[in-house]
Amino acid sequence: MPPAHAFSLKFLAGCFAVVYSLGLACVAAEIDIPAQPANHLLDQGKAFTPEVASRLADRLGAAARDRDVHVYVMTVGTLNVMPSRAAETLDQTLKAARAKWLADQVGAVIIFDNETGRAVAAASDTALKLFPADAVNAALKDPELQSKKKHLAPEHLETTVSILLRHMTDLRAKTDEENRRRRARNWMVGGSAIVVVLLVAGLIVAKVRRKSVAATKTQRRPSTPSQG
Repeated sequence: MPPAHAFSLKFLAGCFAVVYSLGLACVAAEIDIPAQPANHLLDQGKAFTPEVASRLADRLGAAARDRDVHVYVMTVGTLNVMPSRAAETLDQTLKAARAKWLADQVGAVIIFDNETGRAVAAASDTALKLFPADAVNAALKDPELQSKKKHLAPEHLETTVSILLRHMTDLRAKTDEENRRRRARNWMVGGSAIVVVLLVAGLIVAKVRRKSVAATKTQRRPSTPSQG
């Protein structure tokens, strides 16, 4: 290959890389995540009927209230990007929503693009620290959820969200139970140690008292007069 031709290809490749990086930066900059939805559901894409939205909001709210598990759901009507950039933009939106909504909460975010039928989900950092990583990944990559990621009909979205919510609440319940048992074991060990210490202390006190009583009796015993 002539040197000039090779240089041209490298130059074009470099230009493409710069343009691509700038494009991603613009996409990230354009992503405007709304405020955290109070009912854990933001149906901008109108993917749910009012009945389904109300039912789903109740489930999400119950998980947050009863299990302290916060799963947020957002739907978008369109990402307003070229089809070739839809997947990247959806992932960027997920990352931004996860950072803004979850903070230090235990939970996850699931976002559905009504235009492409694609759903993506991510767990919070707190969930990843609290739960085993493989269990969290299994929840996010549930076969039923995974099979629908490329194209998910809006009427199936409620089931997809319910699957993720069930996995997260089950993980929380299991972790809470393990922590309760651990505290009970620690209490038993600590209580046993206290009992042992008290028994030893009681034995020492009893021994000291016996010596003290014996010494007192010896001092009070009348001396026998010597016979001359």
